[in-house]
Order: sequence, then structure tokens, then C-alpha cells
Amino acid sequence: MCISKKGFRVLAVFLILIAFFFSFSFSEFCLGDTILHYMGLPTWSTQGFHITILYSVAFLFAAILLLNKRAPQ
Repeated sequence: MCISKKGFRVLAVFLILIAFFFSFSFSEFCLGDTILHYMGLPTWSTQGFHITILYSVAFLFAAILLLNKRAPQ
């Protein structure tokens, strides 16, 4: 399956939006924490590090890779 350059950009924007909403808190409610909780994954480490931010960074990194990907000619 061949994805066009426009398709890569749309997917990258989608991943950026997911990363934003995954890490953003709305008055003591964090969507990423809720999703991770339902998946049975921890949201905080034992040292007090917010693990949810790592998932957001991973989404952003994937988006950057997609933006740099060149569509086949």
C-alpha cells in the first residue's frame, strides 16, 4: 500500500493532536491518565515521574518522523 505525502501529513497532524490531548489536563482530569488506567498501565512512577508525558513524547516523535518521511516518487 502506498501512502501519499498528504496522507503522511494528515496522520502526523492526527498524532500531534493525540499527543496534545493525551497530556493536557482539564481541571484535575487528564485524558491520558484515564486511558492508561483503563488499560491497566501506571500513570506515575514510584519516584513521582508522570509516565503519561512519555507516551505524549512518543506520539510527537512519531509525528516528526512521518513529517520527514518522503512519499515514493
